[in-house]
Amino acid sequence: MSKNVISRESAEEQIDVLLEYYDLDDDDIGNAEKESGLDMTKHKLIKHIMKGRLEISESEDGLSVIQHLRSGKEDMTYQEICGRHKIQMKNNSQDDWFGKMYSLVGSMTGVGSKAIENLKGVDMSVCECLGAIFLNV
Repeated sequence: MSKNVISRESAEEQIDVLLEYYDLDDDDIGNAEKESGLDMTKHKLIKHIMKGRLEISESEDGLSVIQHLRSGKEDMTYQEICGRHKIQMKNNSQDDWFGKMYSLVGSMTGVGSKAIENLKGVDMSVCECLGAIFLNV
């Protein structure tokens, strides 16, 4: 198992940056099942940040979300979500949650949904946790 490279407190602060940037919090959800899902997603993202797999920061240029891939491939940088990213989900059915997520994050990272579909293991886990957050923006 890999060692932590960042403290839990610092990781939690990074998650707060992400959620505050997109103005998301548990109070907005109003559904116990979805709140539980958000808590689980936050817990996983904190772990990934602590392991050095993810970096989240905010500057005057906006939000920076960088995923360091365990596979050794180039890092994936997630652009700030906008309409051109969301429109990529238009061909997915309403019930195709993973298809919508992969289309969205594929567009946000510029690698496309097929590259997202080919991620494995922990790389996929980080991506899906972020996708779950971004689908709520």
